[in-house]
Amino acid sequence: YAQSRKGLYRYSGRGTSSIVVTGFGPGFLFGDLGGTKNSGVFKDFEAEKSKIMLSLNYRYTFPNSLALKINGVYGHFKHTDEGSRNSVRNYNSNINLGILAAHLEYNFLGGESNNYPSDHSLYAFAGLGLMYSNSIISADSTNTINEDFLGSNIISYSSHLAQTSTLSPVIPLGLGYEYSFSSNWAIGAEYTIHVPFTDYM
Repeated sequence: YAQSRKGLYRYSGRGTSSIVVTGFGPGFLFGDLGGTKNSGVFKDFEAEKSKIMLSLNYRYTFPNSLALKINGVYGHFKHTDEGSRNSVRNYNSNINLGILAAHLEYNFLGGESNNYPSDHSLYAFAGLGLMYSNSIISADSTNTINEDFLGSNIISYSSHLAQTSTLSPVIPLGLGYEYSFSSNWAIGAEYTIHVPFTDYM
């Protein structure tokens, strides 16, 4: 993200502050479809299939090295079994994914309450939230969709087209960096892993 440090809204009190910040960046969904011909979670990563995700955040900074952030994220993903180790199945999916979570951040370099002022800020965070996904899964005329593959929250189903939804707890973990290049403007980036409690996405 890169924007005014005043964000969409900013408040500063004695030793505390709060801000609403928007952001966007690439995201990759490790789902049930797609991947490579190799097995293993990180072996399924394909950078060219990353999509842009949007975020809206509210951060409240305490008079120490801690901050609480409410984080909302949205993304749209398309997956296909073509070229993967499941190419015989040959399913395709369109997935709308939304996450609402609370993050507890610990600032270990720089920041507003640091004893040694710095334009650089590094922080780690962990939290808990909810993930909602709505998926449309299709199969070509030579294949049928296995109903067991869809889980329990089936919205509609036919042999070649199905729609499902999933609501699951999720644990966000990550690292963040922010650089303040003036009193009013800052640029930053975060790397986040969202660990869901479901396989149905």
